[in-house]
Amino acid sequence: MDPLKFAARITSSFALSHLKAQATVLDAGCGEGEIAASMQKGGLKVTAIDKKPEAAAKTAALGITCSVSDLQSFEHEAFDAILCSRSIHHMDPLEQALASASRLLKHDGVLLIEDFGYERVDQKTAVWLFNLAQLVAKGGHRHQWLLTERKSASRALEAMALWRKHHEVDHHVISFERVKNCLLDHFEIVSEQSVPYLFRYLCDLLPATKAGAEQAEQIYQWEREQAEAGGIEMCGARVIARKRI
Repeated sequence: MDPLKFAARITSSFALSHLKAQATVLDAGCGEGEIAASMQKGGLKVTAIDKKPEAAAKTAALGITCSVSDLQSFEHEAFDAILCSRSIHHMDPLEQALASASRLLKHDGVLLIEDFGYERVDQKTAVWLFNLAQLVAKGGHRHQWLLTERKSASRALEAMALWRKHHEVDHHVISFERVKNCLLDHFEIVSEQSVPYLFRYLCDLLPATKAGAEQAEQIYQWEREQAEAGGIEMCGARVIARKRI
């Protein structure tokens, strides 16, 4: 177990808790396949897709049936469920992606979304994340932007500006409110839950060891407790949506 496997287990547990054994699942935007592998180990029949050939190759190496594709162009018999974990905010055009998700689901199929609203992060939440990143960073590469040096006189303002720039300018992340609005064209939202999310940025900065995984779990609990106490915003979201008949 390492921090990234811990984060993957959090997501696969979400899927496993809402699906029957042997349910067919499409992991849309599977990344390097850790979530897909964890779901398959838990008894689900998993197929995966990712637009990046290197990600699809790593997923296939874990024993997962995986194709280089996006939702819009993927052809397959209908699934019991589709999981979009931290991928739907990159799907453009979003409307076409969700229409394709509906097409790829059985009549009683469900769309499981685990994502976040970057727009929900306020200044105090950004400061919490940046300061914690500085404290725990031991390695990683994906989220080095969190370690950008900031001037002490304006650290709070800079944290918020860097957060916005990373998501709005550098990566063109779709807001979660827009995701929800587009979702309603093809799906009925069955449930929505706010969950910790910021710990995922820090998992990449922690050492890839068992001790790193334990620290990731501790940060996950800290984030939940801080949000529940009102100290920071809970920006993560889990949505279960059923396709409209």
